[in-house]
Amino acid sequence: MAEKTVVVFLDWQNVYMRAREAFESPSAPGYKGQTDPVDLAHVLVTKHAARHPEHTFDLAEIRIYRGRPTQHADQTGSNAFQRQTAKWASNKKVRPRYNDLRYPEDWGSEECEEKPREKGIDVALAVDLVTMALDAKFDVGIVMSADYDLIPAIEHVVVRRATRGIGPVVEVAAWKSDQG
Repeated sequence: MAEKTVVVFLDWQNVYMRAREAFESPSAPGYKGQTDPVDLAHVLVTKHAARHPEHTFDLAEIRIYRGRPTQHADQTGSNAFQRQTAKWASNKKVRPRYNDLRYPEDWGSEECEEKPREKGIDVALAVDLVTMALDAKFDVGIVMSADYDLIPAIEHVVVRRATRGIGPVVEVAAWKSDQG
């Protein structure tokens, strides 16, 4: 029996924010909700494997899509980002994709109520998912995000497999709190 190749796609801001919503209070410190993407990917693959005991699975890649704070606009955020991503880079299975955050014009002023925004992250994840599926780069893709913008890309891969009988399996993962 051939081993099935798994690629995990993590929409990092969604992973972080949904973990905070599921397990933390809104007033919890910012570091609450952080998780290790390598550990998370292994948990996701283990859960998938438990539902499919007829196969064995190899975690080939962990693809992380994340906004990058800029030093110019947010030195503290940029420093935290550098520490976090340096740790991720120590694992050769991690394949990050970072786009600079977009900051509101009044960023840094007391009047600013808007937060920096990620741009292009969902598109990058969607393009990679579809391209890698078409190129047969994985047998199982696990997407962890709560972003509805990814539905067309996921549906494309799922429908192609259903109608043509070719292509990978795609699963969507999300946090679930035991607290109700």
